[in-house]
Amino acid sequence: MGNTRRWVVGFITALVIWGPAAASAAPVDFTLDPLRSTFRLGGTLNDLPLGPQSPGSDLTGYTGTLVADINRAAGTLSVATTVPRAQNQPADQQPLADQNPGANYGLTHVGSLPIFLAARGMDLFVAVENAPFNAGAPLNDQVPFFLNGGTLYYSTPAVPMAAADLHGYGGADDDFGPITLTREGNLEVLTIPIRTNFTPSTGNDVAINFTLAGQLVGTRVVPEPGAAAGCAAMLLALTRRRR
Repeated sequence: MGNTRRWVVGFITALVIWGPAAASAAPVDFTLDPLRSTFRLGGTLNDLPLGPQSPGSDLTGYTGTLVADINRAAGTLSVATTVPRAQNQPADQQPLADQNPGANYGLTHVGSLPIFLAARGMDLFVAVENAPFNAGAPLNDQVPFFLNGGTLYYSTPAVPMAAADLHGYGGADDDFGPITLTREGNLEVLTIPIRTNFTPSTGNDVAINFTLAGQLVGTRVVPEPGAAAGCAAMLLALTRRRR
């Protein structure tokens, strides 16, 4: 019985020490939290500052899944190619209000000029290639990123209605904050801060410069750190009763 008891204690001790690492040997899924995975769109049109059309219409959340392969010993991780999708604003934005798809963002001139912009159908291309976490910021080539899709509709006094394809922009001028992997109770939280600037091609005399800045925040449920220790105590108590 003594040998059995020692085996149980040894097994559970190994589980406590190596369990989290073993559990992460295979890729794991982090679900994006749209309340925390938010990006703000701002910029200028012909050097005129742009702001939200309606309260908060320059900010939206993103949904999707990050499939992460975590090397905890090395302090690095990779994320398979994913395409987070932008959520629509609660109310549609001009131009083309009440259209399908709805507007992800709505901007206007910070003033009185009748200038309106609405980005629709936006999603992002994001991957991570062996980048550090809980350390310094990754290199740009470790986080391939660009706008995967979307269309910008805009109207000005000189251009009543026009559109610009957003696919492929944002990949040349990116800035990534440190990637973090933290614990919040029974949640493991992966955060990837991203900032980029881009200038969509309009094909006319309208010059639009955008800044897109925010973060992707994914969570997954993991056992509490004390769960395995509690299991060890329970098994140890059972072996004592059987002696």
